[in-house]
Amino acid sequence: MPVHDWTRVDAGIFHAFRYFWIYQISAALNRGLLPPAYYALSEQTAVGIRRECNHQVVAMVEVVSPGDNNTQNGLNLFVRRARQALAAGIHLLLVDLFPPSASGPQGIHGAVWSKDCGEDFSLPADKSVTCVAYVSGPRTEAFIELLAVGETLPDMPLFLAPDAYISVPLEATYQSAWEDLPAFWRNVLTSATNPADEP
Repeated sequence: MPVHDWTRVDAGIFHAFRYFWIYQISAALNRGLLPPAYYALSEQTAVGIRRECNHQVVAMVEVVSPGDNNTQNGLNLFVRRARQALAAGIHLLLVDLFPPSASGPQGIHGAVWSKDCGEDFSLPADKSVTCVAYVSGPRTEAFIELLAVGETLPDMPLFLAPDAYISVPLEATYQSAWEDLPAFWRNVLTSATNPADEP
């Protein structure tokens, strides 16, 4: 299923879909994708992966919302959270389905992956969907997949340790979440005309 253009609906509709998707990711991880000593919980803004021996978060999956990038304050808060997680040894998988904004012209990854994290990053004009797996450590690493709206989401690595990861089925969980979205909004997102252009 191709990634939809979520700019065609208001943020509240995407937030509803985002909650469905976060649940589907968490459920898929708990249904056998995680090793036995780990579990996933849907938390306030992300799926947190915990290790049973101490129940500490070791990794997070974050589906970026419009508010994380539409204002400078929202972007700053998101970047601070992401960097704090990485500094605390928490590995991170970010999925951003939205084009860059004036606040973050290189998208969320461009803001997180500033000169503090490594080399410069430039988002191609024709690839606005960004999936990034970050490996926390002395020097943060990033594995990036860039897509255009209309392309299929890849499975992405989610690191549980610097040398161990699982594969997160973004496409399959996206499809499951899509089926939970009301038919009216699925029709809006797949129609040939943009509802914003109608009188």
